[in-house]
Amino acid sequence: MNTNFLMGRHDITRMTELAGGRIGCLSLAGQTAAVARAVLARSGVADAVELVPLGKYSKIFDAISAGDIDGQSWRAISDFSERHVTACA
Repeated sequence: MNTNFLMGRHDITRMTELAGGRIGCLSLAGQTAAVARAVLARSGVADAVELVPLGKYSKIFDAISAGDIDGQSWRAISDFSERHVTACA
């Protein structure tokens, strides 16, 4: 099972607070950007958020930790038969 997430910094509590911010994704043409656009559009802020293509999840995690981006879009693959979840790189 694949699950997509859009997460913001710990101080962001509403999607609208991402307006004017930057969201890290793998690429602008990929699934992480598509999910981010769809979720942001539902909150009415898609046009007010910059998507930043970073290529690897490790770079996305580093960028949010450094404060270079305000949120991240990522995908996890769950294998419930093995009872674990891994982030895709």
